[in-house]
Order: sequence, then C-alpha cells, then structure tokens
Amino acid sequence: MTQEKKNLWQRMPKKEKIFMVVAILIMLSNLFYYEFYKGNARNVTYKAYSKIYTKEDVTHAVELVRADFKDNYNGCKMEKVEYNDNNMKKFENKIKNQDKYKDKEIIILNVDFRARNMQAILKDKLKANQKVKNAYWILARENKNAPWKIIEKEY
Repeated sequence: MTQEKKNLWQRMPKKEKIFMVVAILIMLSNLFYYEFYKGNARNVTYKAYSKIYTKEDVTHAVELVRADFKDNYNGCKMEKVEYNDNNMKKFENKIKNQDKYKDKEIIILNVDFRARNMQAILKDKLKANQKVKNAYWILARENKNAPWKIIEKEY
C-alpha cells in the first residue's frame, strides 16, 4: 500500500471504516451463497441429438431443468445435460402405461452433477465430491405448442 493510501485509511472516520468493512463482508457472503449454497447450473453445455424435437424444444426443456436444479439441488454443481432420442427407448416400458404420461409428448434429459458441500452431502446422502451420472428428468407437455412440465426426476 502506498503512503498516500495508508494516510487516507488512517484519516477516514471510524464509522466509514466500519461501513466499508460491512459492505465488503456482505458482498463476499452473497458470492459464497450463490456459488456454494444454491444449486449451480451455470456454464453447463448440453448435447442434443434428436429427430423428434426441434432445437428450441430441447433448449426449453434444458432451461426448465437448469432452473429446477438451481432451486432444488443446493450444494451441487451440474456438469452435463444430454438429450438423445435413444434415451426414450430405455424408459419406454416404465412410462408406457402410467396415466401421468398418457396422451402427452415426453422428453427425457440425462444430467451429470457433483456434490460440492456439506448441505448436499447431508440432505441428499451423497459423498463428498461424489459425481452422479445419468440422473434423469422426465418432462411432458400436452402438445407441440404447450410448455414442458417436469413430471419426474431421479438419480
């Protein structure tokens, strides 16, 4: 620190010093909260291979899953989201005869994520830094023009 800056800090009234320190602590706590407490779904790329749905259909479904992840997977970081028409084949028997899926369009997204802090470890019974692969979100909609809704999710 230069002599001039030291003198400025020394000349600053005590109330202003306290205010400045409190403001810095608030900014740091907000940064900590959004980075480690809420589910982190930022900067996630996704892959989509589909002959069934348009890019916009898949993008809307991905955004819905990202929002749900952010709200409900505190302490975890989303690493990958993927849609592939072949995923539907894996779940065909599971969803075929259930009422909640009848007469609806279905999309299934695979998600990989990692537990990052104690809240995720305690709440979701995950191990520290555990990676969860191929968790899935099943979304449905009434028709092509209707919005997607999350019907089921599991890891």
